[in-house]
Amino acid sequence: MTEVIVACTEAELHLQEYFDRMLSQEVASAIEAHLAVCEDCSKAYAFEAKFRSYVKQCCGGGESEDRCREEFRAELRRNCREAS
Repeated sequence: MTEVIVACTEAELHLQEYFDRMLSQEVASAIEAHLAVCEDCSKAYAFEAKFRSYVKQCCGGGESEDRCREEFRAELRRNCREAS
């Protein structure tokens, strides 16, 4: 197996594909190895995981669209403050 080295820019480019499980096992493993040693990318991937979870929770429930939108904005602002 060829070693794949992932830079931050490549990890960022593959963020959505990683969460959608659209990457080859080799590339996914290389990104996971990068995340284990790169705090910035690890935080970005953790934020995306939280973001996706919240959207799934919010948009999958019986809440009104306006309430969901407002809760989503508040949560996004809170997470952005925590990330910075």
